[in-house]
Amino acid sequence: MDYNGKALLNPQYVVDGGSAVSPLKPVREGYTFIGWDKENYRISSPLKIQALYKEGIYLTCPVSFYVKITGNPSWQLLKTEYVPVGDDAHPPKLPVNAGYTFREWSGQITGIQTAQNVYAQYNKNTETEITYTVRFWCRGEVIKTEEVAIGGNATPPSVPGLKGYSFAGWDKSYVNINPGTRSMAVDITAQYQLTSGMQNAGSVSDLVNALMALGVPVAVKNGFSALGAAIINPFDGIILDVLAATALVGTIIYYWDDIKDLWSDIKVIFRNFAGMDAAGEILDNIEAGVDEGVDDNKDKELHDAMNNPIYKDLVDNIDCAEIAEDLLKIQKKGTIYNITAKDGGRLRVYEYGEVKSYIYHNVFSYKGLIYDPRYFVTPVLKDIYFANLKSINPNGINVYEIH
Repeated sequence: MDYNGKALLNPQYVVDGGSAVSPLKPVREGYTFIGWDKENYRISSPLKIQALYKEGIYLTCPVSFYVKITGNPSWQLLKTEYVPVGDDAHPPKLPVNAGYTFREWSGQITGIQTAQNVYAQYNKNTETEITYTVRFWCRGEVIKTEEVAIGGNATPPSVPGLKGYSFAGWDKSYVNINPGTRSMAVDITAQYQLTSGMQNAGSVSDLVNALMALGVPVAVKNGFSALGAAIINPFDGIILDVLAATALVGTIIYYWDDIKDLWSDIKVIFRNFAGMDAAGEILDNIEAGVDEGVDDNKDKELHDAMNNPIYKDLVDNIDCAEIAEDLLKIQKKGTIYNITAKDGGRLRVYEYGEVKSYIYHNVFSYKGLIYDPRYFVTPVLKDIYFANLKSINPNGINVYEIH
């Protein structure tokens, strides 16, 4: 854009790590154009680039700076500056070129009299090259692992299709891998969004109003409202399943007697909001959980026990094994799983919305549902629960049935 904020070109859409095309040199009365305020290479996020001027009319010479970047054997144009004759050029900040240390620029960068192409000169390092492990995630699973030298680019894999949704990109850039932290691993997750044309023009408030008009319990309405708010934004491919399995399945089981006669109408309302394909998969997950969960009074006792305040008392801090044993006393047909980290280290688990680490974790399961009151106040589909655990324990988990 120009000095006054006016666009010099229409917005450009650049692939992650690509370069933008610069417009022709702009003209400003009484000023001389000297370049741009930012480099336009290796773009990995939205970027505004503004023209720079020097007051007065000067004869200028272009000075172009070329560098090497990790993983790319070709010279990369980093910056072109239009330097008034006799002035000095201003070298750009150098990107990482793994395995090499910058020594000097090859050409003239002071007292510019003619056009210059200036190349970075490097010394090869003798120490071991720093690399990072880049993991690409999709729907709770690692679909590719790659070792990338510091400052290099990872190569993203193709992602599987998801009916009713389209791939929206990755949650962070796979370009210029250099997290600047002690962690030697970088996790990048695929994002999905409703396929164009599938998402209804209605808003979440329309969804909520329709459910209220139908007369569903407030808790059921709130569950669908949370789900509706989630699906209008890009997500990681498992969030919808998790919400359907947590915020809705348990609630619907609890209120099933109140809403079973309204269920067909509820499904129509939700399909009108989310589209047939997207809603179909979510509703299938909900109904699978309901089929597993709706049974007898023992099931209701289990659901009531999930809200036992003793289990949430951080002072007494009842052990997870005690909670599992308590729930087994209510429903003796259930199962207790013992879960540990596959690498022998500490297991990462979700508790009260935070990730914590323990030597092991015991949970109670019955009819395909996991009952873990510190994870969520309603039961969760077993497959979803274990997928979430795997997503935060990339080295894997061991699951043993101990009852």
